[in-house]
Amino acid sequence: MAEKYRILRTMAVVYKVLAWVSLVIGIGMSIAALAAGSVIAQQLGAAGAAGGGFLAFVGILIYSLVTFGSLYALSEGISLLFDIEYQTETTKDEMRDIKKAA
Repeated sequence: MAEKYRILRTMAVVYKVLAWVSLVIGIGMSIAALAAGSVIAQQLGAAGAAGGGFLAFVGILIYSLVTFGSLYALSEGISLLFDIEYQTETTKDEMRDIKKAA
């Protein structure tokens, strides 16, 4: 039987890869923001710039985690729909066999 919904299966994989890529890039950007805030604080001799770098670090990190979770959940949701479809087909076939036997 030809595989149904090939593009959805492909998109589930694409979303999962994008989730991991966005997480890695987000962590890298948050670390860069923390480092930039620290460097600016050293150059200016002010603690406020370091606090701003820390706030940027936390904000970017939270945003990356939410983005990762959303994309990964979307991918898993698509996979869940395939599992439901498979189980429905299996149950239908088993019921047909039971009906023939009766």
